[in-house]
Amino acid sequence: MKVLYHTSNPKFREKIKQEGLKPQVGDEYFLHWEGEFFNDKKVTSKNDLIPYLFLSEKPYDSGYDDDIWEVNINNVSLQKDPANIEGAYVTTEKIPSENLSLIYEGTGESL
Repeated sequence: MKVLYHTSNPKFREKIKQEGLKPQVGDEYFLHWEGEFFNDKKVTSKNDLIPYLFLSEKPYDSGYDDDIWEVNINNVSLQKDPANIEGAYVTTEKIPSENLSLIYEGTGESL
């Protein structure tokens, strides 16, 4: 089984357990690209971005005590992260909850 990791605020834990992971344009993703060019277009709103699900080879450090999910990526189409972050990937596919294991329960507190 091939695995990558997804880091998420604990407030989304139950929703992820029920619905899995869904590509979206979250605040952090938007703030990273705001004012920059993405697919040859200047990003001024979330609508300028492609909804992605971000995965990484090791858990991402957001600066908060987040949940860490192990994600079975067998049969998932991946692309390198558009920001060229080393060891990071994106997908436009939904990951069902049965492909996820919560390996660390965070508190959501700032580190």
